Amino acid sequence: GNRVTRQRGELYMVFPYMDHDLAGLIENKNVEFTEPQIKCYMKQLFEGTLYLHSNNIMHRDIKCANILVNNQGQLQIGDFGLARSFDPDDKNKEYTNMVVTRWYRPPELLLGETRYTCAIDMWGLGCIFGEILQRVPILRGESEIDQLEKIWDLCGTPTEETWPGYRNLPGCQDMKFEPQKFNCISERFKNFNPLAVDLLKKLLTLDPKKRITAKEALTHDYFWTPPQPALPEK
Repeated sequence: GNRVTRQRGELYMVFPYMDHDLAGLIENKNVEFTEPQIKCYMKQLFEGTLYLHSNNIMHRDIKCANILVNNQGQLQIGDFGLARSFDPDDKNKEYTNMVVTRWYRPPELLLGETRYTCAIDMWGLGCIFGEILQRVPILRGESEIDQLEKIWDLCGTPTEETWPGYRNLPGCQDMKFEPQKFNCISERFKNFNPLAVDLLKKLLTLDPKKRITAKEALTHDYFWTPPQPALPEK
């Protein structure tokens, strides 16, 4: 387990050794991900994220490079340099929106939202899920504007019906984008388990208020229909 000690005014934090990060495993073409293994990984990620959110912590930098994996298939969420506590009862608390690595950054942050919630972490988990399935990052924007365009191309552009109030975000004031009404996730991931695709769509929901939570994700049918999630040591 983790250990924290203080000595001579210095703080030492000791963590278990982890053999890999998820980004490296995904890039390694010699590593095969079976569906039970993918379910095992995602289940652990949702459990870890649920623990954080239940303790009022936003990670704010969820990405494959920050997911550590040992040779027993156990995952740990790492790099808490941008993590922040939050008060779930304070809806008006403002935070910096200059968080989350661009490819994993949700649309509300790209549009300048400062009163965001832990739903930003769930978007990052959706990006990770898609990356595990396709073995490449799924939203590789070259700039913040390009990142938004990549999101619109995949998820469709927002409307007042799909994302009420989005026009009030600072980034929408001077921005015009071509309407793209269709969510293309099902088409882009047509070769994968339909339940996996359904979970992915719920994670990559534009409106953060409608985005699935970690607790809800753990009850999704994807984890409760064969094949069952592998055990980490398998």
